[in-house]
Amino acid sequence: MDRLELAVYLGEDVACHVLPRSGRLTIGRAPGNDIRLDDVSVSRRHAVLHLGQPLHVEDLGSATGTRVRKPNEPLEAPDTYDLKRPPGETFTIDLGDRMIFGAATAVIRRAPSEIPPGEPLANGAPRMRAIHEQARKAALAR
Repeated sequence: MDRLELAVYLGEDVACHVLPRSGRLTIGRAPGNDIRLDDVSVSRRHAVLHLGQPLHVEDLGSATGTRVRKPNEPLEAPDTYDLKRPPGETFTIDLGDRMIFGAATAVIRRAPSEIPPGEPLANGAPRMRAIHEQARKAALAR
């Protein structure tokens, strides 16, 4: 199986995290989360990403909910698949789906093979410049 990465877009910032092949990662604003999103729109303990086959996201009863959009759906489409559900309920996601946690958007995609697992991507790399441009365009489309 290919290595996966989580690209997180929050304002003008982009962070990429190479993901382990299996396990679970907590997502939220509070220190101690595996993926920390420092924004007031994100709950302290917002969601859990369950890795493996298949991929799942679990909303932890966050204040703003967790939403998932397919890659070809516009962000403002009225039929957003709203995942704001009771804690403990999980939902299958696919590579390329956009997960929305408050003001943050996250996408799971294939990681470049040359990046060791657990290593963050360097912000100055050409690949990161392309990601920043992609994030800028996505922000303008909101």
